[in-house]
Amino acid sequence: FTADVMALYGTVLASLNRGECEPVWLELEERGRVVTVVDEWCEGFCLGMRLWGDELEEPLAEILEPILFFTVDLDAPEAGFERRAAMSQQAIAALQQQIPAAVFELRAHFGLPGVTFADDAKPAAGKGKRSGGNKRRH
Repeated sequence: FTADVMALYGTVLASLNRGECEPVWLELEERGRVVTVVDEWCEGFCLGMRLWGDELEEPLAEILEPILFFTVDLDAPEAGFERRAAMSQQAIAALQQQIPAAVFELRAHFGLPGVTFADDAKPAAGKGKRSGGNKRRH
């Protein structure tokens, strides 16, 4: 198990060093259209962030806003669902597209080798998406 985790870590690190961010997101068909679901990835990312401690510094919360948007606040879970329900699909998709840039911003915050992108050359996101037949909560 440890060898597999470290191999995955090495693969992810090498991708980030090349300026690639390829989170694995779920795609579901809902009402005849394909919907990208990033919630589970964002929840897992935030669980990993908790290894540094429970409280996020203000700069980190700002950097992570596109990721935090798709997580559930256990103190007020309905508020997040209501906020998302009030948004257009285009606005939600725009936030999803900001996730890879947030990952690189976080790297830069911690002084790790960063990658700078022009606005028209943002990292590719979501390659390797998985499909699934289960409906998600919204």
